Amino acid sequence: MGNNIRVLLVDDEKAFREPMAEWLRRKGYVVDAVANGLEAIAYVRQMKGQYDAALLDQTLVEGPDGIETMKRIHVEYPELLVIIITGWGEREVGVRALREGAYRYISKSVDSDEIDILIQSIVELREMQRKLALTEREREWLRTLLEVTQAMQSQMDDIKSVLKSIGEAAKKLTQAHDWGIYLSEPWKARLAVNLSTEKEWNPLLKDEIMRLSDLIMKSKHPAYIPDTAQDRRINAAVGKFGIRSLWSVPIGQVGVLSVCSQQPHQFGKEDWEVLKMLASQADVAIQNAILLEERKQRVNELQKLREVGTLMAEAVKLPEVLCRIAEGVKALLRADSASIWPFDAVRKHFEIEWVAKAGISDEEFSKIKQQPRPGGNADTIMQAGFRFIENVENPDYTFIGQSSRSFFSAIGVKCFAGVALKVGEEPVGVLYLNYNQLRNFSKEEEATLRTFATEAALAIKKARLYQQVQQILQHLEVTADFMRLGNIEEVLHGAAKGVAEALNCDIVILYQYDESEKGIIDNPVTLGLKDEAPVRLMHNLGPGTTLGRILELGEHYADQAATDPIMQGEFIERENVCSSAGIALRVGEHTVGILFVNYRTSHHFTEEDRRLVRTFATQAAIAIYNAELYEKEKKISAHLRSLYTAGKMSIASVDKDQVLNAVLDMALEITGISGGRPLFANFQTYDAERDEMIFTHARPDGVLPELQQKIGKHLSLKDGYNGRIGIIGKAIKTRQTQWVPDVNQCSDYIPYVVETRSEIAVPFIAGDRVIGALNVEHLEVNGLDQKDKEALEMLATQAVIAVQKIEQLEELRNAQGLLAARTALAWMGIASSTWRHEINKYAATISDDIWLIRRKLPLRITKLLRPVMRKVRDIEEYLHRIEKLLKLIREIPINAPLSAEEGVESLEVNALMQERVFRLLEARAAAEFRVEWNLELPDTARVRVSREWLRRAIDLLVQNAFEAMEEISQKTLTVKTFHAGQRAEIRLKDSGNGIPPEIVNKLLREPISKKKGERGSGMGLLLAQLIVQTYKGDIRMISTGPQGTEMALSLPLEGD
Repeated sequence: MGNNIRVLLVDDEKAFREPMAEWLRRKGYVVDAVANGLEAIAYVRQMKGQYDAALLDQTLVEGPDGIETMKRIHVEYPELLVIIITGWGEREVGVRALREGAYRYISKSVDSDEIDILIQSIVELREMQRKLALTEREREWLRTLLEVTQAMQSQMDDIKSVLKSIGEAAKKLTQAHDWGIYLSEPWKARLAVNLSTEKEWNPLLKDEIMRLSDLIMKSKHPAYIPDTAQDRRINAAVGKFGIRSLWSVPIGQVGVLSVCSQQPHQFGKEDWEVLKMLASQADVAIQNAILLEERKQRVNELQKLREVGTLMAEAVKLPEVLCRIAEGVKALLRADSASIWPFDAVRKHFEIEWVAKAGISDEEFSKIKQQPRPGGNADTIMQAGFRFIENVENPDYTFIGQSSRSFFSAIGVKCFAGVALKVGEEPVGVLYLNYNQLRNFSKEEEATLRTFATEAALAIKKARLYQQVQQILQHLEVTADFMRLGNIEEVLHGAAKGVAEALNCDIVILYQYDESEKGIIDNPVTLGLKDEAPVRLMHNLGPGTTLGRILELGEHYADQAATDPIMQGEFIERENVCSSAGIALRVGEHTVGILFVNYRTSHHFTEEDRRLVRTFATQAAIAIYNAELYEKEKKISAHLRSLYTAGKMSIASVDKDQVLNAVLDMALEITGISGGRPLFANFQTYDAERDEMIFTHARPDGVLPELQQKIGKHLSLKDGYNGRIGIIGKAIKTRQTQWVPDVNQCSDYIPYVVETRSEIAVPFIAGDRVIGALNVEHLEVNGLDQKDKEALEMLATQAVIAVQKIEQLEELRNAQGLLAARTALAWMGIASSTWRHEINKYAATISDDIWLIRRKLPLRITKLLRPVMRKVRDIEEYLHRIEKLLKLIREIPINAPLSAEEGVESLEVNALMQERVFRLLEARAAAEFRVEWNLELPDTARVRVSREWLRRAIDLLVQNAFEAMEEISQKTLTVKTFHAGQRAEIRLKDSGNGIPPEIVNKLLREPISKKKGERGSGMGLLLAQLIVQTYKGDIRMISTGPQGTEMALSLPLEGD
């Protein structure tokens, strides 16, 4: 039961300390037992406060007493919960202990099981507090991460501010002392970002951090140093500068993010997750800054080139630039035709889709518009830089292929000049000048062509860069838009729209992926589809499927989607897709979605395109992940709040009906987050002896009578209802939760409500017995999901604990009630049956003795002993009187003894209340008293009790109310009856001045000491409570104050 729960026991009485420690160990607790307060303080320091609970005897002979010991412990470890053990009747000491910070106080004579229950309640309370603290920390993480993300959008041109925000976030979330960001060359020089915060670090410390960062950059693995004084990876001298623990995480390929603390072993696994996320954010921010800086520089260069006023610089779009180059060179060097073939130096691939020509018809050019063969014209010119072919028909030019010769022949080309277009050492294409007449190509023409080629290459390069800048700027603008969104639906649609705009594609499909369930969440977000219905059914992640392969590979690009083994299929054919790309959306090790980009025209995915897709996918993944974290945090917070409420209820509540109704309300609150609020929740008690369920509780109000009317109050699990035991019955019989997404597919389902479509039933299992089951029903198929099932199971666990504690309390109260009844009846002289028995016994004994005297004395002796006979006659006279008294006693009616069985009958509550109040009013002849009636119970509502005993209890309560109002002018007694679950509740409220505060805590608990002349000792209420508890009822005070006192009497209704 203890589950390694550690308890500190402090008591100087060995006879109490050792048996109690042994008993706690048998219960499974880890116990440290000491004899005085100083030893206790030493143990707490040695354990660094890692005790779950401490039991301190108040009276300690040596050293400080219990309260003083607790105060000293709390100076260093205020979170340690302490139970003060007092002597019998030392209530004032207990109250002082509570004021000084004790969790509870108990008497040393208390039952050991109560100590066990108290310790368990402490452990449960601390666990709830820990979970709430964890939730609050996760909420702080999310808030900080969102602030960093917003900073990335709002300050994307100020990388230093962005990195500072990330460093401050790392310091805040990990509770570090300081932070640092180290960037390797050339990024440091390019970004001008210092190593650490505003202040300058010590040179030794700075060198050690930089050395460690270089090692991390090389290994690409994070480094955690829990104690710099004991780790060889770093100079122990850094401890002199306040660095005792250190976490360093790589920022992609460009740097390292570090946090440090003045305490050893400061950081944990959750800090690693935070740093990894922030490092990913920093990597994205740095890459964006670099891209933005490069693009800005290149745009400036492009603007300068355009200022030259050349023909090529007037166009900024690549197709237009290429066409103008072809037209310009054809006119400049008086060629018959010209063509320009742009080249992708990264992929070593000519970009056929951008090839431009001048002086050649589309029909003729289509015959040659294909990827040049290796070793052909293009390769030869690229290697040589320039070639002039005097005669295309010359067989010595072996690099001219047959297709080229056919093309030249078709358009009449006799010779041509070719020049490689390069910017520095980077090839950007090949330019051809074609002549239909044989001719020479002079050195001046070659120089002109080379000069033109240089300008053309620059124009192509700048046009490409300008195009990329526009795409990047558009991408960053779109990213900023959807990264600001918080709702997951808005984020998904914003991301899909952003992809379509940034990549200028025709179709976008975005799937959200549930990593825990290994499946797709709902339907994908789509843009540009002709028919969305089939796509909404494509959720298969099995081996060989397109979705499964993308998850496996991470990304895949298909220029020719129709023949690609991964992309080809019905979707590609139906939507006329020519080119397609798929990429898994990941944040660190977490997969959050799958993105597909599709083109209906042929599209070649260049390395620049792929980099753009990856960057955009990373941004989209972060936005989705943040939105999912936010949604998850909201759900977890709601669940933990409800479970925390349930935990408090299990400790504080003592009313079973109240607990079960509260559980049903919480069940409706914490379920249906995805599918909407459920229809209703109900609880059915299980009677194992009869093997039947009893409909006892349901929410909202009004549902229970409807269920009882349709099904009945009781349902046999042997016979069922029309042969069915219901889903809740199956949960009870199998002792397992029943989660039914569609009730129409369940043969056990009983249609209580026609609107129900899905249902969850959770059994309440206490030890080895089932005490009932909780049932929640929803009007949507799949309206209740796995998370709802888990939430209800956790709630049921808390509810069972609460019910068990209430049952234990009822057993204890019943035992106490029995003992109190015997004691009270003895000292109050109302044990009538015992009194009669004793009188009869002694009267019979006297009668029998006289008869024996008469019989044993012979007649002759009696004559001799006349004096003796005179005494006998006196005795006979006394006997006659006793017999008359005995006869009188036997004729006097005496109430049945207080018992749960004898003298019990069925009584109407309202009638009895009216009869007793009116009778007491007549007896007092008090016309100044006014009675207000509010009888909400039906007149047929009955309870099973002894009429005479219940009269006494009611009379005691009413008399107290009358006496409370004797000294005030407005005397009003309010009488109210109503249903309280399966109980009848009677409320009596007077308009008196209330009960003094010093008496309230003793009321219904113990006799009250009064000064001479004051009335009332509280015995009347104790007797009334004793009577009502005998019949499983209760009396309690609802409220008291200057406006009067309200008391409640509750009893089980007959039939429930």
